[in-house]
Amino acid sequence: MRATVGIQMWGRRFAVAAGAAALAVAGVGVADATPAKTITNYVALGDSYAAGTAILPMSGKGECGTSAINYPSLVAKKLRIKNFTDVTCGGAKVADFTGRQGFPSPAPPQFAALRKNTELVTVGIGGNDIHLVELTASCINPAATATSRQCAPRPGGRDKVGATINAFGPKYDKVIAGVRERSPKARILLVGYPYGIRPGGCPGRQPMGGPDATYIQDKISQLNRVMKVRAEANGAEYVDIETPTKKHEACSGSQSQMVGVLPTDTQSLTPLHPNAAGQRTMAATVLKTLEN
Repeated sequence: MRATVGIQMWGRRFAVAAGAAALAVAGVGVADATPAKTITNYVALGDSYAAGTAILPMSGKGECGTSAINYPSLVAKKLRIKNFTDVTCGGAKVADFTGRQGFPSPAPPQFAALRKNTELVTVGIGGNDIHLVELTASCINPAATATSRQCAPRPGGRDKVGATINAFGPKYDKVIAGVRERSPKARILLVGYPYGIRPGGCPGRQPMGGPDATYIQDKISQLNRVMKVRAEANGAEYVDIETPTKKHEACSGSQSQMVGVLPTDTQSLTPLHPNAAGQRTMAATVLKTLEN
C-alpha cells in the first residue's frame, strides 16, 4: 500500500471521510463463546483487515486508522479480557512487526506490544506484502464486461502475483517464530482473509471484468492456503475466514460483508475490505476457534 500516495490514501486513510452510519452498528454483538482457557492478556497484530480501517467509531489511533469495533476489539470485549493491546495498523507489512509503522506519524513496531505473559496473539498479515490493493486497483475497469480482462494473466501466461505469494510463505514462519520468542506461552492464531468477490464478479455493479474478479479471488484464496500451511507447519493455528464470508462477498448486495472495489457507502470506505458486519463475522469465527 505504500507504492504511491494515492494507494496509501485509498488503502488506509478513509477515516476522515467515513460517515456516521457505522455508529449504528457499534453496539451489535457477536455470538456467545466460552474459550477453552481464561485469557487475561491478548495482543492483536496485523494490517487493515484486522484494524478495520475506516470503520467508525475509531479507536483514536489516527496513524493506523484502527476501528474500535474491529474483530480484535469485539473478541476482547466478548471475553472480557483485562489486558488487551491492539497494534493492528492499516498498510502494515511483515516488516512493520519489527520496524516503525504508520502514516504520517510512525507508531512503534507491532512486536513491541508482546510480553512474556501474553496468552493470546492474533495475526492478520500478508495482503500488503503481496500488493493486494495495488492488484485490485489495476483491475478496475468502468467499462468492464463478463469477459473483459485487464489485470488477470492470459491463459498460459505467467502468474506473477501467484509466484509472489508462494515466495512470501516462509515469512509466516518468521512471524510465528518472532511471536513465540517474545511470548512463549501465547496461543497464536493466524487469521485468514475473507472472501472478496465471486468468480466472474458482477460487472455493472462492480467495475471489474469477469476474469479479473476471478483472478483476484484466486489470489486471496492462494494466500489463505499458504497461510494455513505455514501456520500448521509451525505449531500455530489457522482461522478460516474465507468459508463463513463466502456468501457475503462484494457482489452480495445488502447481504455483503465486504466493501466493493469502489466503495458505495459511508460506513466502510476501504475497498475490498470487510465492513462492520464482516468484522463481526471474523470475531465470531475467532471466538469459535478459541472454544477448542
